[in-house]
Amino acid sequence: MPKAILGYWDHRGLAEPIRYLLHYSKVDFVDKRYTADVAGYEEWQKDKFGLGLDFPDLPYYIEGDFSLTQSITIISYLGYRNGLVAKTTEQHRRTIMAEQQSVVFRQNLKYFVEGDEYGKIGREEFLKRVQPMFQEWEISWE
Repeated sequence: MPKAILGYWDHRGLAEPIRYLLHYSKVDFVDKRYTADVAGYEEWQKDKFGLGLDFPDLPYYIEGDFSLTQSITIISYLGYRNGLVAKTTEQHRRTIMAEQQSVVFRQNLKYFVEGDEYGKIGREEFLKRVQPMFQEWEISWE
């Protein structure tokens, strides 16, 4: 059976947690990285509709004839396939909630860092402003 393929841009981004999970689960895979330049974009455009993906996007995960896109979907699939899933209804509830909260956290953090505000307020003020996001996680998991 051919190696699984994880495709994404040549940086950590949305694929890094997937890479961690694949390594943790000892899955031998090809880490297909598209360079973050014109050549990489053109290579992705060339590959995009020829990979058999239902919803062509990055990151993608291909395992033989089976393929997925969307980072959270890939993580959920790999967790399920490798036995890293909730065993009770309460664990399942908390897992789904944490999953969705991580999406919200990532979006908020991305907008904050990539926007003009981070450059204006500096590192120390930035850290003060993101602290409540971390506190939500601490309180929720006590």
